[in-house]
Parts: sequence; C-alpha cells; structure tokens
Amino acid sequence: MQNFCKSFFIFIFLLAVLVPKYSYADNQTGIGRQRTCSAGSGEVEGLEFDPTSGGKDVEFVMTNEVCLGVVIGAYAAVKIAITNMNYQCSNKTPIRATPSILMDLVDIGTCSISCANTRSVPCCSAIVGVGAAMGGFLAFLGAQYEIAKIVFEDTSVCGANWMKPSVTNYDFSAGDYKAVVQGKIDGYVRAENTGSDGLNSANKVYREWFYNGVEYEDNPYSGAVCYDPTKGTSSKDKWGYYPRQKYYLKGTEAGNYNCKQYLLLPGQEAPTGVDRSDMKTAYECCLDRSQNYMCLDYTNAAALDTKAADGVHYIQKKNTPTFCKKNGQCKMMLPGYHDNNTGILQPSVENGGVRFETQSQDSGGSLLCAKTYSLCPYNFNIGGGSDFCDFYRDGIWNSDQNRWTIITQEQIDAGQCSSNSEIRYDHCGYNDKAGKCKNYCQYLVHCTKTAMITPPYQSSLGSPYFAQACLDFVGDSQNNNGFNTGVIMGKQTHFTAPIAQCIKESLENLFYNRAGHSKCLNYDEYASSDGTCPSGLYAQTSGKLDYKKGEKVSETSFFQQIQNIMRLVIKLGVTLAVVFYGINILLGKANLGDKKSILVFIFKIALVMYFCVG
Repeated sequence: MQNFCKSFFIFIFLLAVLVPKYSYADNQTGIGRQRTCSAGSGEVEGLEFDPTSGGKDVEFVMTNEVCLGVVIGAYAAVKIAITNMNYQCSNKTPIRATPSILMDLVDIGTCSISCANTRSVPCCSAIVGVGAAMGGFLAFLGAQYEIAKIVFEDTSVCGANWMKPSVTNYDFSAGDYKAVVQGKIDGYVRAENTGSDGLNSANKVYREWFYNGVEYEDNPYSGAVCYDPTKGTSSKDKWGYYPRQKYYLKGTEAGNYNCKQYLLLPGQEAPTGVDRSDMKTAYECCLDRSQNYMCLDYTNAAALDTKAADGVHYIQKKNTPTFCKKNGQCKMMLPGYHDNNTGILQPSVENGGVRFETQSQDSGGSLLCAKTYSLCPYNFNIGGGSDFCDFYRDGIWNSDQNRWTIITQEQIDAGQCSSNSEIRYDHCGYNDKAGKCKNYCQYLVHCTKTAMITPPYQSSLGSPYFAQACLDFVGDSQNNNGFNTGVIMGKQTHFTAPIAQCIKESLENLFYNRAGHSKCLNYDEYASSDGTCPSGLYAQTSGKLDYKKGEKVSETSFFQQIQNIMRLVIKLGVTLAVVFYGINILLGKANLGDKKSILVFIFKIALVMYFCVG
C-alpha cells in the first residue's frame, strides 16, 4: 500500500511539472493537425475517433484547466489502476504521467501474460480493475468525441461560406454563397426590380452584394453593443435603441465593417435628425469591433427557435453568430431583447456551454484565429483549420528512404518531370499546384484578417484661399453614395463635383481676397460648414486678420497689389505724356492754334485717368 501511495504522488507531481512540456502536438496530430481535402468537393477531413488511441485529434494540453480536469477526474483512475496492476504483476514499467492509451494497453497485455503464467489473484484482479477503468475512460472519450464532432460540423468563422474550396485551383476561389447572391442580383437587374425586394438597401441580398460579404448583426460576447444611428433618431425602437450595426464578413478574408458611414469629418454637418455624438460613438465602436473582435458562427441544434403569436422572435435562435474579443475566451450568445408586453430587457443568454478561445497569430494583431477550449481532449481549430501549409513540392516522396527526393537538373533537361515532381508538367513547366498547399481546404480557415483602417482624408493645403471642398473633398455635392441609397451604383468614388467646386471657389476667393474656409484658434475645435468656430475664436491669417470663411485674408489682395503697381505706372506714363507735350509746345513743335489736336490729347488723358487710375 505504501508503494501504491508513493506511485500515486509521483504521478500527480509529474502531471503538474512535466506534462506541459509534452502537451504540444506536431502537425500530424492534435488541435491544429494537417487534414486531407476531398478530391471531389474540397471539403476538409473531420474529427477522427480511435477506440485504442483516441484518434489523431486527441491532445491533452495541461495548461488548459479543462484538460487538467479530464486527466485528474477521468484518466487518473486509469493511471492509478495501471500503477497498481504493474505493481501487483511485478511489471517494471516506469510511470507515464501523460495520457498514453496505446502504451497502457501494452502494459495490460504484459500483465495479462503474467496473470496467465503465475495465476496470481492480486495480479489478475488488478487487470480486471484496469479494464473497468479503461472502459469507463474510453466511454467518456466516445461521448466527448460525439459532442466535439457536432460542434466541429456546426461552427465556422463568420462568412466562411462566402467562398468555397476550388479543387482545380487548390484555393478558396470558387463562389459559394457569393454565387447565390450574384445570381439573385442578375435576376433583379433583368427584371429591373428596384423595390424593397430588389436593388434596394432594404433588401439583405442587395446589401450583401453591395458590401461584398455575408451580413451579420452585432452581437458581442462581452462589451457594449454597437448601434447604427445613420437613419436618425426616428430609427430608434420604442425603448430608445438604434438598430444594431451590420457587418459583411467573408471568412478568412478581411470583412467590410463599413465604419466610414459613421465618420463625420471636421466641419461636416450631421445629416438631419442624426446626433453627432451618437455617430462618434458608433464610429469608435465599429473600429473596435473591426480590429479587436472575431465573429464565430455556431449552430446549437439543441436550442429552440421560438416565435410569439405576432411572429416576433423572442426566446432562442439556433444560429447565434457571436463576436469574441481577441486573446480571450467566449461562448455563443443569444442576443438580449425587450419583452414586447412588459418592455423588460431580457439579458443575453448563452447558447450552449461550449467555450471558444481567440488568439492573435501575429505581433501586429492583424490575424485573429479561434479554437474550441472546453472539448478536451478533442479541441480543434474552428473549421478544422491549420497554421501549417503543406506545400506541393518540386520532387516526390521516397517511401523506401522515408524522405523527399527533389528533382534534379538532369531530370529536367531529359524532360522527366511529371514523374519526379508534384508541381511540373511533362514539358517541365510549372502546373497549378506550384506554390499551393495540399491542405488548402484548411489552411488558416480558423482565422480572419482584421479590417484595414483607412484614415480619413486630411488635406495639407495651407492657403486660406482654398475652398472647403478642396479640404474635405465633399463640398456641396449631393451625389453621395450612402448606406440608405436605393439604386444600383457600384462602389464609386465621387470626383468631378468636389474638384469643380474646389477650382471655381478657390479662384473666386483669390480674386475677391476672401477666405474659403475657417481655422479655429483652439486645436481641438473644428469649424462648421458655414465657417463658424464653436468658441468664436479664430486663427490669424498672414495679414493679421481672422482666419474665417468669407472674411478678408489681407488688407490688400494679390490682384490689388498688382493693380496699385499698374496704377502707379500709368500715372507715371500720363505725367510723362503731359511733360513731353509741354516740351513740344516750348520748342515750337506743337501748334497752339490747332485746338482740335489739343482737345484730343486732353480727352485721351481724361479717358486714361478715368478708366485706369479711377
């Protein structure tokens, strides 16, 4: 008994100290193992269960408290029974702290032979005890595998169905749901349908086509919900809430969060009925969601999809896309709602008990990846994904030497390429497999790229004569492509109207010596569209005047300075003309009796003075 207790404490010590070192699997087993892609459909290989070893997907990560609980609570009984059996049957096998079903079965075989030879009752009884413990653990593994299998099939990164694997291109270039959306749009165009069920932003299909992704409504596991105030306060429900923001996601590729629709540039007026502070909150919330959260789409088959008598969804929905914060854990959440009768806010509730974990895969946090956390030992990367790309190689696998044999230059010169390389044709040119992954159907499918943030346009134009349209590139144009537009227009950037207004008004300002925009004295203030600063304080122009739209930039403009110079030149010319005419009279070259010529000269001088000197 003393030896048994000693062995048990050694097991616990090794479990706590040594196991974490050996809890990381290679790319052939464990959480992120390499999986095969179906030759016909490109679908990724699912989870594997093996009653002798647990299967390739089994991985005990002892830094995961769930795995630690499984080992201590379930497999510890097997280890204790194995240790007792080895002791009773005099089997000198060292204690293995890590779960190793296959090696434990070897010990059972060795001890069974000893039992048959020695007929030792303690040894044979211990073997029976191991069999019972092992059977119980395998039953637990089987049950855990069945749960994990369902979650594996029903969970994906949001928008992963936008595209699907291409079995000919070895990538995700085949349209899936995207092809369905495009087909419907083509039908709307042929039918010239611009109604709410056609080419109109009220139609979800149109929005998904326009924003290029599967539509998801904001639903965070933790943190505040992001609301959409673009339609003004009239869009609030009777409890005072705006609609939730909508995002357009497509799996691994960066989604379209459309945060710019909430951005009001300095000096830009908020649309009628829209609260500027609400827009600012919405913009900041949208940016946070696009950079620090990852959306997982999970369907809980056990959840209910309940409707009230008026058709409104009240309780639970099977499909619950949830935004999980990076480098944390989350569960899928059923969004909260207001009871339609009492108005009481019903909080969000968990949709199933499965926990997921998200992590940044690069130092910049631009790639977020997710896996299950609570399904040990059958945790998996979402969608069966893997960080490892098994590239097709310029060679072939030599099973006799158990290594890759790279094609030689002699084989290339002899035209013996297709039989000696995975990525070459018979004529030795590269085929479609070059640079592609054999496991293309799983490579990074458990990850998503964070959305790119395009900073708002900030003009470097420093002259006060430039019109506001030159700075914000918006101006007075009413040709704005917004979220609520109901016509087919594509993703266009408006150029002609702002640039025309910029040139026209800037030239006018230069001629009339007036400022085309305002600059506030306080750095944290921005002028409104009419050029008014909230504090009423303005910066100074080079002419020491207020830098305010419509006001003088300097006491004399550039053209006034030219005019003054020209006036001086003309005065000088007129003076010289009079002097020279007088000299001609003194010299007798001009006839004083010719009154006509004298009057013409005086008339010329008067005209020049009137029109040029003023």
